[in-house]
Amino acid sequence: MPTAERLNDMHFRRVMLCLAIAFLGATYEPHTTFGQSLELMNAYRSITTLYRQGRFSEIDPYAEEILKLAMEEFGPNDPFTDFFLSRLSVFYRARGRYGEAEPLQQHSLAIRENTVGADHPFVAISLYNLAVLYAAQGRYAEAEPLYRRALAIEERAYGPGHSEFGWTLRNLARLYSKQTRYVNAESVYNRSLANRSGTSGANQPLVGGNLDNLSMMYLKQGNLVEVEPLLKHLIMIKEAKFGANHPELVTDLDKYAALLRVIRRNAEAAKMQSHAEAIRAKHAASSPAQ
Repeated sequence: MPTAERLNDMHFRRVMLCLAIAFLGATYEPHTTFGQSLELMNAYRSITTLYRQGRFSEIDPYAEEILKLAMEEFGPNDPFTDFFLSRLSVFYRARGRYGEAEPLQQHSLAIRENTVGADHPFVAISLYNLAVLYAAQGRYAEAEPLYRRALAIEERAYGPGHSEFGWTLRNLARLYSKQTRYVNAESVYNRSLANRSGTSGANQPLVGGNLDNLSMMYLKQGNLVEVEPLLKHLIMIKEAKFGANHPELVTDLDKYAALLRVIRRNAEAAKMQSHAEAIRAKHAASSPAQ
């Protein structure tokens, strides 16, 4: 018979395995070797297939069945129950059904806090997801402390400058910008930009999103001096990734041309706009007729 120490170790390993599986998201399909009944397994596969096919109206019966079966098979506080709660929350959030997503995500967070402790990186993921849910509803005052708590956990776990919390930084900055808290937003955007540059290189595509966000914030403030170098850097990144004549560049070229017209550098603006129009024309000519 296993000793108490051995049983505790087995329980710990199972908890960690369950949580690791849960964070694989939609790429994981549970199977019976991990304890699910065939009925629960098939319900989960059905909902995943329907979601991927965009058949959202057919999901609800399976969602209700999954929650019922998970609670019956594992109980309300098991990591496997967390897996189904977190996935269903994502399904609902993507469809804008925030009222249904929220209690599922809150329940998932509670399971993780009770299972691995309030300061574990797994908990940071739940905090982030709940913050995204609140921010999507304009509930910024509720989202902010969750982002900040997630960020603190990630920093302690991974160390400063790690790519793991780049998304948390970016979303916190966007939240501040939407509240017109531009001083806070600028500080976090710059920190996010430094984080991305340090982990993936200053000319990597991941940096581009931060450059775009920061440039748009400066435009809202009318701070045109700060915008130009950001747009130039963004265009350079996209040219390196896609080529100088790719449609991905058009929107940024348009923005740059508009900026140049505002600051009365009309000859440069005309050249930039001409480049954008040439890309549009080339892309339209090569696209199949509708």
